[in-house]
Amino acid sequence: MKLNTRHALPRSIFICCSLMLTLLIAACSTSGSSGGTNVVPTPTPTPTPAPALTTYTGEGYTVGYPKGWTSKQDTSPTQFADLAKQFPGVQVPTTTFTDSLGVNTVTIGVVPDPNGLVPPETALNTVIQASKSSVKNYKEATIATQATVGGQSWNQAAATGDVTQQGATANAKTVALVTNYPAKSPTTKLYFIVYAGPSLTFDSIDSTDFQPILKSFKFS
Repeated sequence: MKLNTRHALPRSIFICCSLMLTLLIAACSTSGSSGGTNVVPTPTPTPTPAPALTTYTGEGYTVGYPKGWTSKQDTSPTQFADLAKQFPGVQVPTTTFTDSLGVNTVTIGVVPDPNGLVPPETALNTVIQASKSSVKNYKEATIATQATVGGQSWNQAAATGDVTQQGATANAKTVALVTNYPAKSPTTKLYFIVYAGPSLTFDSIDSTDFQPILKSFKFS
């Protein structure tokens, strides 16, 4: 009997230690580093895919526009007639990109400006003055005075105003950007971008459409 007792005692101690080790491992695997708090893994956010853009090649630049948008060229747009006066004898051709609803637009224009004789701030002010005369309840909107597009610094301004089309009146927001590229060279051209849409949906369209278009702009 004494022989059996001596063998049974070490075996029971071994079983108890094994159970304690198992419980300890289980506790460590289910507790955090701060007093047993369960660790919840942080989900990895899914990146928002960039919208697919159709590439358009203009005079000295390329730009992308979203699916469903259309492009239209105009060799002498009346809305930029005042700007054309800054360049006597030279046309101010533009390309306008319009969404499927026909209410959100991005217009890009290019005109020769050798050696940058017409400063961007002068051209931008001309565009602003033209906007004032074409809308009611004109108000300047808060926006940075400089923006970077295509790796180049542009002068920038924004405004809101009531626009009437086909008997319906709605408040619209417009942002205008102007730059000379290269800054001062015999081949310098003045570039301007004007994008606009209804004020109620402007911020949403700015995020999903306007900004991707601007980010795709490249000088060629």
